[in-house]
Amino acid sequence: MSSLFKHRRVTEETGQEDGLAYNERVLVAGERSPQGPIRFMSQEEKDKVHRVIDLRLKEIEDTGLSKEELLFDNFTGGVPLSRDPFFQLIKKNKLAREVLIEPTEIFTADRI
Repeated sequence: MSSLFKHRRVTEETGQEDGLAYNERVLVAGERSPQGPIRFMSQEEKDKVHRVIDLRLKEIEDTGLSKEELLFDNFTGGVPLSRDPFFQLIKKNKLAREVLIEPTEIFTADRI
């Protein structure tokens, strides 16, 4: 499994077509997401983002991997996300997610 860091980065090896496809996905997702800083978002918009975050965190936790295994290639071990205290805090506490974002930043699932 390649690390998330390398997965997101577009290099010459991946080719320009892959980079364009990635940019299109990001731009389309950005167009459908709520716009503007978190301090100007309505509660409905925040709840929409929280639902997306809940789905993504559940998918990541179901892999059974640790933070280190997700971030680095050829790393074994670590605490599984199902027992990681910080991951569980972010997964269960919506206010903790919002505190991670500065008031002037856009609140999206990708930022969490």
